[in-house]
Amino acid sequence: MQDAWFNGWHVPPGAFVLVMGNVGWGPHNGIRNVLYPEPWQMHGWVPASVPEAWRRQQEKLAQQ
Repeated sequence: MQDAWFNGWHVPPGAFVLVMGNVGWGPHNGIRNVLYPEPWQMHGWVPASVPEAWRRQQEKLAQQ
């Protein structure tokens, strides 16, 4: 887990994102290693609920 600053765009809280970006100092929170991805560096995301939904589906499939 890492603090990230998505300047000019919204990522829902708790979302899992696949991004590239630059790491730098966060003047807004004083943290040294803040990830700063640009919108074109986002490769995909899923809501926070997806991993648990996937786990439940896998359990159902294993019971068949």
